[in-house]
Amino acid sequence: MQYGRYITAGGVTKQVKDPEAAVASSIAANYVDLTFPVSKGTPCTYEGVRYVAAVDIASSESFTAAHWTAETVQEMADGMQQDISDLKSQITEENASTLPYIEHNITWEIGGINADGYERDDQTDRIRSNIIPVSDGYTLDIVNGSNTYVYRYIAYDANGNSLGTSYGWYGYNSAFVASGVLFSPIVLNGISYIRAIVKDTTSSGTIDDDNAAAAFVLTAPTPVDNTFKAIRSIEPLVEFNAKDFSFKYGSVSGGTRSYSQNRIVSDIMDVYAGDYINIPSNDTDIGFGVGKYDTSGAFVAYDTGWYGYSQTIVASNNIGIYPITTDGKIRIVVRKTDNSDITSADITSISSKIFCYRKNSSQFSGKKINVIGDSYVANNNDPVNETWHYLFAQKYGLFYRNYGVNGCKFVVDETNSVINRYESMNADADFVCVIAGHNEAAKCGSTLSESDYKALLRTFFGGLVDMYPLAKIVMFTPWGMNQVESLGSGTIAGFNNQANWIIDVCKEYNIPVFDSRRSNVFMGNTDFMTEYCQGSSDFAHLNAKGHKRFLPTAEQFMLGI
Repeated sequence: MQYGRYITAGGVTKQVKDPEAAVASSIAANYVDLTFPVSKGTPCTYEGVRYVAAVDIASSESFTAAHWTAETVQEMADGMQQDISDLKSQITEENASTLPYIEHNITWEIGGINADGYERDDQTDRIRSNIIPVSDGYTLDIVNGSNTYVYRYIAYDANGNSLGTSYGWYGYNSAFVASGVLFSPIVLNGISYIRAIVKDTTSSGTIDDDNAAAAFVLTAPTPVDNTFKAIRSIEPLVEFNAKDFSFKYGSVSGGTRSYSQNRIVSDIMDVYAGDYINIPSNDTDIGFGVGKYDTSGAFVAYDTGWYGYSQTIVASNNIGIYPITTDGKIRIVVRKTDNSDITSADITSISSKIFCYRKNSSQFSGKKINVIGDSYVANNNDPVNETWHYLFAQKYGLFYRNYGVNGCKFVVDETNSVINRYESMNADADFVCVIAGHNEAAKCGSTLSESDYKALLRTFFGGLVDMYPLAKIVMFTPWGMNQVESLGSGTIAGFNNQANWIIDVCKEYNIPVFDSRRSNVFMGNTDFMTEYCQGSSDFAHLNAKGHKRFLPTAEQFMLGI
């Protein structure tokens, strides 16, 4: 999975790869390349398998199986996540509030300028600026009541060299807009320096340079909480491109294009207001368009493109950026700018060039969440990425870890009980969400007394608070069972006893509890279970539609903790 971010240094904001890419490309050194002595916990690869040193090894030796432990996929993933966290701590990111204070000192002189940076003093109907430093999120606009001024701009590198591409003419006079539509401000994401040219469309002689300069407006991004942080790549695009080359040729509406193989389409994906799609500014090879879909996945409309950094395929009012303004579903279609066929050799390249960014504006952005429990967490027979907690993490930019085990108990002592597994979770979580209890609720009030069960709960929650002294811990009780008549009154009473006892003990530890008995989930209602559960008689497990139904309710609770 590709990640990217913007980092400010020396007054210039640039996009760089996140540490994930570096970690993923170098999981561990080969055994023969290790430098001894080796400490316990050091990773290596040997004959294609990743190992971790089980003991300290003082001096060089042939590979000795007794000194090394093979890692599982989960252990490898957890280790990589820790490596990523360590690397991230080495990166200094400046707050967005520094961005508006770049010193521009814009000056103007009569004359134009070519894309290669050559100054044209014979063009007296236009003025040109000095080289202007800009940063992520700056916008350009022309403000003029008579609609006579238009502009173009040229991108420069940090050494003042023209990058050889000019953009424009842009303005409120549609005759001078490349796409034939009225202009809206350009967002200068991923560009570090520009030089602007303003032209008077009515002048056949010398431009009124004072008025023209006043019409040119460069606007800084809103300070604080308006930076964008790359928290996820466009996963479906990476998935169908990078896994077994299983991408598909087609149109954005889902139809096939038997006559051409010059474009590929992604799967339909969820996006949220504030997201945006971008191509790194140094790329001119690809462009993308966007198809919009309703909640059922039915095609609604195609949004005009193509969007990218090649001027020949970019709509004039969207240079290199596509903003998401409302929650919804989209599909991306990608083509190469020369319209040549996309081949298997292009897959890795294309999937690494398109990023989806999310606005870093919530208490959850970039934080880590551990979710532990039973099949409410593991999702029974359905994929974890359909659960409400996964969707919540994706929407708010959380790094998500799932510790669910189907059929496990909560605090009753069994091998896979939550109380026996929580200490194996990663300890660096910022949020811990516990969703458990269904598989032992029937015992509460019969074979499990209130005092005994509360003692078990105190052991669990006390240990959890000790393990996560700085994290926010939340608890979700099992669903309400009052309408599930087949369970019998004793079992139903057990579920109610358990929920009440959980709430009582969580109050002792100041842990917020969501009482799932009082929600928009109605277990026991046949119509509800048929539509929203994994089976018409399943009173425990929501299906994909059910999780999406419950998400706004859980979301409101989570946002209030």
